[in-house]
Formats: sequence, structure tokens, C-alpha cells
Amino acid sequence: SLVHAMAKVGDTVGVERIVVRMEAVKQEISTVIYNALISAYSREGDASRAEHWLRVSIGCSKADVASYSAVIHACAKANMLSKAEAWLESMSRSRVEANVVTYNSVINACARCGDARRAEEWFERMRRQRIAPALSTFNSLINACAKGGDVTRAAYWLRSMPKFGIAPDGVSYGTVIHACAVQHKPARAEKFLEQMCVDCAASKEQPSAFCYNS
Repeated sequence: SLVHAMAKVGDTVGVERIVVRMEAVKQEISTVIYNALISAYSREGDASRAEHWLRVSIGCSKADVASYSAVIHACAKANMLSKAEAWLESMSRSRVEANVVTYNSVINACARCGDARRAEEWFERMRRQRIAPALSTFNSLINACAKGGDVTRAAYWLRSMPKFGIAPDGVSYGTVIHACAVQHKPARAEKFLEQMCVDCAASKEQPSAFCYNS
């Protein structure tokens, strides 16, 4: 559709103009159209406008998991942790079930702020909801611990990944290795690099220059 094509190229002004015209003539606006606009603003990093249109869609009973997840992602990109958490709580109160994308976004918001404690709390809540974590979930957890200067917890989450059937990737190892370097623990960084090389040999993935530079 025209709306999706415009949203895809980032023409948020054009999409919003169409939506406003539809509202003016009392034409019903679908969840899909609202989500296209919300997602476009989220990709732009405009959390304020994404939030505005989420509120509008909620008022029309059109908001779904994708609507909320896009706004939470926008808040995460803007380092607005409290707002990301507030929207997830609002989502729960509205009886809209969160998914792995939703939780990944709020955990990523915690990571951007270096708040490992809150990241882990959201991870545990995610598990209580019986939502399976993804690779990006663990990478955000590791990043949260690394930014908070807690190499031990970052390493803990790295080692925990196989228990969930998820293999660490270059980002997982690279984040821990870099955290070790920042904390002036070269011997520990080398051990993780050696382990990464072993794992990479099995998966045929090459350690990145970032890992060696760290």
C-alpha cells in the first residue's frame, strides 16, 4: 500500500498527513496503518511521535504487541529506560501479551544505560512468562553487565547461553573480552579469546578484529 511504501522510505510526514486526513473524514484506520506509522517513527528514533501515535491507537482500541514493541524499541534507542519500562507495564495492564521482541527491547534499554540489575530482572520476568530468550537477549544482558563494569556477571551470562540452546556469537564474546580489557584483566580476556577461537573453529566463524584489538 501507499502508506507502507512511504513508511518504508522514512516519509513519516507523508504517512502522518494521510492518517490525519483519514481521521478527518472519519475513515477507519487499521492497526496495520497505525503500526506502519509508529514503526517509521521508531526507526527514525523519534520516540515522542511514536508514543503519540501509540496513544492514539490505544484510544481507538487498535494497539497490539507490534505497536507497543515499536515504541519500547524507540525509547530504548533514545536511552529512555523508565519510559520503555512504563510502556511494558502499560502493555501488561491492557492485557496485550509481550513477546521476545518486546522484552529484548526493554533489556536493550537497560543495557544502554548500563543497568544490569534491571536487565536481569526483566529477563527473569520474561522467563516467568515462559518466553524463550534469543541470542540478542543474551547479548543485551552481557552488554548491560559489561557497561556496568561487572565482568563476572557478563561472563556468567556468556556461559549460560548453551543451557538455553543458544551458541554465543562474536558479539557475545567480543563484549566480554572488551569488558575484561576495560577492567585491566588481560589474562581473563585472553582466556575468553581462546575459548572463542575454539567455538569459532566449530562454527566456522572468525573472531573479529574488535576482539583482537580489545
